[in-house]
Amino acid sequence: MHYKKGLSIKDIAIKEEIKEATVWSHLINLIGHKQISVWQVLPYDKARKIFNKIYSHKEKLRDVKRRFKQDSVTYDEIACVMASIKSKRKWNKKRPVTE
Repeated sequence: MHYKKGLSIKDIAIKEEIKEATVWSHLINLIGHKQISVWQVLPYDKARKIFNKIYSHKEKLRDVKRRFKQDSVTYDEIACVMASIKSKRKWNKKRPVTE
């Protein structure tokens, strides 16, 4: 996987001759399926900042985006964090209750 090799989103898009949005979409999907961690995609400080602005897994990206100053985070970055949150909820629902 190119991302694990340290290539940037832009570099992957150029190498694969696809749009950056497609690369983000694949990363979001991988996070959602627990194949990579959000911490591998976003810098720790940025991911933590986004986590702190999300109040519910049901929120819309635009509602979370409005809590940030203009261009400090992108919709794709928010979507990565949301995918992480939703994947954890899915995993917790599947785990058997043991007493």
